[in-house]
Amino acid sequence: MEGRVAERVRGALGPFGFEVHAFKVGWYNAVLQPAFHLPYPDDTLAFVVLSTPSMFDKALKPFVNKERLKIIRDPVDQCVSHHLSHVKEKFPDQKVDVIFDYEILPSRKPKFLAQTAAHVAGAAYYYQRKDVKLDPWGKKKIYGVCIHPKYGGWFAIRGLLLFPDIQGQLRRTRWHL
Repeated sequence: MEGRVAERVRGALGPFGFEVHAFKVGWYNAVLQPAFHLPYPDDTLAFVVLSTPSMFDKALKPFVNKERLKIIRDPVDQCVSHHLSHVKEKFPDQKVDVIFDYEILPSRKPKFLAQTAAHVAGAAYYYQRKDVKLDPWGKKKIYGVCIHPKYGGWFAIRGLLLFPDIQGQLRRTRWHL
């Protein structure tokens, strides 16, 4: 079933310059502290949504042009919201939860850690300090960076699509933490 869902999600978003990569919520939760866990069963099917360089021409420009007479405060976020909401419409008989990259909890923590989600889904490799053999920074605070296998740093992690009623039988296809 998750294969058919993945095809439909990719079919809805791919033509607009988005990539989607499936993962199980348990893969994500397994590598994080409980404060950052997603509140779903471990086998819940999820997708991380990336925008690629072509999203600008395929999704953003047409969206802004169509919405020209309306107030647009954040065109990129509104465009992404529009397209991910459209995915929900493709699944009228399924519960689909969407979490956007900019959403935060009342505690001011992000609702999800985007780079970790991209990594466990195999969408991008999340290079962290622990990956550096000879650490030249000493006690300085160093942040990780996600690198996409095709686009390098020229992509963005836009959100998650979660299907709480679908328990996936996925296997990892790339790296994992």
